Amino acid sequence: LLGLPEGHEYEVPALRAMPHADTKAEASYDGQFYVQLALEPLLRDPAIDRAMDLPAYRARWILFSWTAYLAGLGRPAWVVNAYALQNVACWLILAWLLTRWIPLTAPRHLAAWAASMFSHGLLWSVHFSLVDGPSLLLLACAVVAAERGRTWLLSAILGAGGLARETNLLGVSLFRVPRTRGEWLRLAVLLLVVAAPLVIWQDYLWSIYRTRSLVGREQLGLPFVAYAGN
Repeated sequence: LLGLPEGHEYEVPALRAMPHADTKAEASYDGQFYVQLALEPLLRDPAIDRAMDLPAYRARWILFSWTAYLAGLGRPAWVVNAYALQNVACWLILAWLLTRWIPLTAPRHLAAWAASMFSHGLLWSVHFSLVDGPSLLLLACAVVAAERGRTWLLSAILGAGGLARETNLLGVSLFRVPRTRGEWLRLAVLLLVVAAPLVIWQDYLWSIYRTRSLVGREQLGLPFVAYAGN
């Protein structure tokens, strides 16, 4: 998983200096970029730009690079291992949390739980250290917060989730539809809390890369934008 298959010259110095394994080109995946972001979480070293194909695009999904940096106490070798292991930890926590909705009390429930936990996408996330599995855990925690009526906690979880994947912000659908003017005002404040982390981080990226592009090449774009360009 670690390192770019083209050669060590494309790695950030901190990764290049430690023993690690490179994958073959056909087995490489996005985790190789995010683990290097974890070694330079504020993108202060220009070498990070050479380590990724689309630095301004990749750097938007920074949350789990930050958590790996914190878990590894900023020590490169620890950070690399923390980044790889946090997907495993998130999988285990999700396996436990899912029993909240699918109690393992019957064969049918066990089959549904297993189908969820051993799905191709979730195992792919663990295998390649992607952000999808941990993002799913965040959304599950958001559902728990919504069920308990903890709206401020819900907004905080969704705000953090927006730094992992922008699609996590769709979790705002968990908020109840307001009925009074006061509830509408409260919802507006909650939505500001949700949006603030991504807006602030995007502005920080703009100060570095001078681009507010939200998508990369050959990626999903804003609705109708690609269509209008053809």
